[in-house]
Amino acid sequence: MPLNRMYTVDSMEWFCYELFLDVIENMSDVKCGSRSIRSSLKCRYKKSLLRKINELSEKHQILFKGMMDKLRLNNDSAGSSFTRVVNEIFTDEIYNWGRIVSVYALGGWMARDYVSMGMSHHVQDFAEISGRYIVATLGPHIEQAGGWVR
Repeated sequence: MPLNRMYTVDSMEWFCYELFLDVIENMSDVKCGSRSIRSSLKCRYKKSLLRKINELSEKHQILFKGMMDKLRLNNDSAGSSFTRVVNEIFTDEIYNWGRIVSVYALGGWMARDYVSMGMSHHVQDFAEISGRYIVATLGPHIEQAGGWVR
């Protein structure tokens, strides 16, 4: 069952997951399932998150491109590569909004890389696996920091 069916609309988990899918769709131009339920509140945060990701991507384009070259994604590696990089980002157990936005940006770059390699059919599976990981790993810290609606 898709994660967005497991949580109540506008719960913190739903926000984390839906925002991740929005980032994936925005950066890769691949639709990640049918998500007809929208929240006007989420749309506000989506715009802000996408703006920050665009700024981060422009500022650190060389870094992100280098990461994609190093990861060498294939149809089996993206989910494990994503979790490995996210675990590395938080090895010091310091969670802040800048790092959280960077994780969302990383997911978008990885989805974009899939598309550029002609493997757009893997984007939805990647989004599902990585979205679940974000909820499980970052969700508690996002909630502790006041959630998306702070």
